[in-house]
Amino acid sequence: MKMVLSVEINDGRINIVQTSGRGGTRKLKCVYEDISRGVEDGNIRDVDYVSGKIREILQKNRISIRKTVFVINSKSIVVRRLRLPVLEKSRETRSMIGYELRQSIPFDTFHYRMHYEVIPDIDDEKYAWYIIYCIPESLLKGYKELAKKAKLRAAGFEIYCSCINKLCNMNKGTYAFTDISEKRISLTIMNNGISDLTRAVEADSLSACLDEIIGCIRFYQSIDRESKISRMYIYNSENNDQLNSFVERMRYSLPDVEIIRSLPELPDEPSYCDGSCFMSALASCNDGRGSYKLNKTKNYERSDFRTVAAMVVILVSSLLFIFGGIFAFRLYGEYKYMKEYISNKENILLNNEMEILKEELKTDEKNAADIEALKKRVNEESYIDSEIFNAIFSVIPEKTSLHSMHVSVSGVSVDCTSQSIDEAAVFMGSLRALSAFADIFVNEIEKGNADGGYDYTVQCVLKDVQP
Repeated sequence: MKMVLSVEINDGRINIVQTSGRGGTRKLKCVYEDISRGVEDGNIRDVDYVSGKIREILQKNRISIRKTVFVINSKSIVVRRLRLPVLEKSRETRSMIGYELRQSIPFDTFHYRMHYEVIPDIDDEKYAWYIIYCIPESLLKGYKELAKKAKLRAAGFEIYCSCINKLCNMNKGTYAFTDISEKRISLTIMNNGISDLTRAVEADSLSACLDEIIGCIRFYQSIDRESKISRMYIYNSENNDQLNSFVERMRYSLPDVEIIRSLPELPDEPSYCDGSCFMSALASCNDGRGSYKLNKTKNYERSDFRTVAAMVVILVSSLLFIFGGIFAFRLYGEYKYMKEYISNKENILLNNEMEILKEELKTDEKNAADIEALKKRVNEESYIDSEIFNAIFSVIPEKTSLHSMHVSVSGVSVDCTSQSIDEAAVFMGSLRALSAFADIFVNEIEKGNADGGYDYTVQCVLKDVQP
């Protein structure tokens, strides 16, 4: 058994139609309940409250179906009828429609979801009438969130006025459908099976609403004289006196329009619920098939994006080509100048001299670096090596003994003991004769032990080393 729900939320009421069927039979069940808040001109302002009411209605009426078509009724929905060329590809058609809408309507089409129906132009097969329905993204977002909170599976979304497109047995002629409530009248006009005008009027009195509706109908018939409204269906009035007054006024103002106070039959269903759920019942026809899949990713105007992207690529490529040409021209000019400069004999001789000077400069810089390194090495090292030690030990007299030796950067200090002054003088003379020392001196000589020796310290100053 195929089952689907249709949910319509007006400012003061929630209408729910349950459709179930097997084979060729269909059964409709309409339930509704008034609400005091949560909805403003079709916009869901309080999702928690409205979703709670929906769950309450479903539970109260023992409805367990989750596959749902939402009927959206708001004055922010835009409907336009345009005569445009017939294009083969749907993507190109959407791009064309989007462009035409932006030229004629002061709103950003990128913030709307779009669906269109096509009516062939009998005068020119290359053209057609496109009936375009635009719904704001913000409005649709509220219904998506509502479906999630109410634990319903959104099978699709129907715009209120486009529900009558499912009256497939009325695809010839022009008809008007008028939904009357206490302070609001909703008018929908269907031309050759497609809804191409909708108007919702709210006022403090029904009489004020009626004046605007009559003006709207007269305007519609004036712009398309071939689309004369032949029949008007009036429904959903709970006040018979109000309805009688409305019918009488309409017959007086629009004498050529047949006023009918009953509803047309639904496809394959001669009997159904009352007029309050008329649009909801239509939305549930065909088990919800044919409803707009507006909950899926939008794909309109993609060709516009591609066109803009292609234009940007072409523009960038052109700029790169222009700048590349300018750069190549300047580079060629520099090349010619350098070629002439290098080929000049005077420039060649001057260049050779410059190269010689560069080599000399490199040599001077290397010598200066070596000198600095040598100075640093002289300052850091004492140049005391094994040859100096061997030379000192080789000149020690026989009767002179060496007790200790101190080495520093300034020289060598030797502590000695000699048996006589002559021995000491011989030792110092021998040290002075060594080439490593610049000078030899003794601070003092002391009489040593009982054996009669002399203790003294010899200071040997190294050559070319500054302390």
